[in-house]
Amino acid sequence: MKRAFSLVVMAALVLAGCGGDSNSDLKQWVQSVKAKPPGAIPPMPELKPQEEFRYGAADMRSPFAAFQIGQIAQLAEIVEGCPEDALPDPNRRKEDLERYTLETLRMVGVLGTPNKFEAIIRGSAGANAGVVYRVGVGSYLGINHGKVLKVAEDRVTLEERIPDGTGCWVKRETYLNLGE
Repeated sequence: MKRAFSLVVMAALVLAGCGGDSNSDLKQWVQSVKAKPPGAIPPMPELKPQEEFRYGAADMRSPFAAFQIGQIAQLAEIVEGCPEDALPDPNRRKEDLERYTLETLRMVGVLGTPNKFEAIIRGSAGANAGVVYRVGVGSYLGINHGKVLKVAEDRVTLEERIPDGTGCWVKRETYLNLGE
């Protein structure tokens, strides 16, 4: 009870200290600022008319969009002078993991013996998020016709076939590392 009473008395003293006319200098400054005439507003800057820009690539394929089935067939046409061994087989049946980019696939482990490993691949995005797959040498994965060349304890080595933009295809070796 004594404690509550002493807290009330202390709160009253603190509030009493806030009263008074101790901020008279602040009131004088506000009055002096209000007494000054307002300054002139600067004129609006002159706006220059912008040149008209017409986007001319609207009918072209977006470089960020996935290939459509018809576009893949067009890319498969062989241009004279292109190496035919780099051309993907258009008659080969696609495997399930060829629908996903390598960025959405994660190597999470291996099974088997050192002479014959199979990689454990887990999807990490879209419809394959959390789904686990087993792949071995000769399997395909990734949207760039990636064929598994070798499965090691720490990585899967792939040979991808990439269009080079001139109608030809080039082979490229890439890796899917454990834990990445």
